[in-house]
Amino acid sequence: MALVYEPGDSLSFRQPFTSLTQDQLRLTNKNNSPVAFKVKTTAPKQYCVRPNAGRIEPGQSVDIQIVLQPMKEDPPVNTKCRDKFLVQSIAITREMDTMTISEIWTMAEGEAKDIINEKKLR
Repeated sequence: MALVYEPGDSLSFRQPFTSLTQDQLRLTNKNNSPVAFKVKTTAPKQYCVRPNAGRIEPGQSVDIQIVLQPMKEDPPVNTKCRDKFLVQSIAITREMDTMTISEIWTMAEGEAKDIINEKKLR
């Protein structure tokens, strides 16, 4: 499935981390059919992801805002961030076209895990 991720494989948050810091992820659907997407993180209390799920029509893009919540103090300079993000996507077939995004993901995760595409970001 041709879903284009901008920026590529990583997100970049800039100091200071004591105030809201954000980055943007753009997903572009290069397919001939709509795509459902969902964004997960290993640190859901530290990040606000909006929208965290949705539908992208053929040839269209969605901009996703990822906001790092403020920390009490900046971490040491040499600290390596271990937080990760997972973008899952699935082509929406004609049978799924009338389903809500939530219904599509419930069906896919229960019955059709092999058709879910995944992209890991750091």
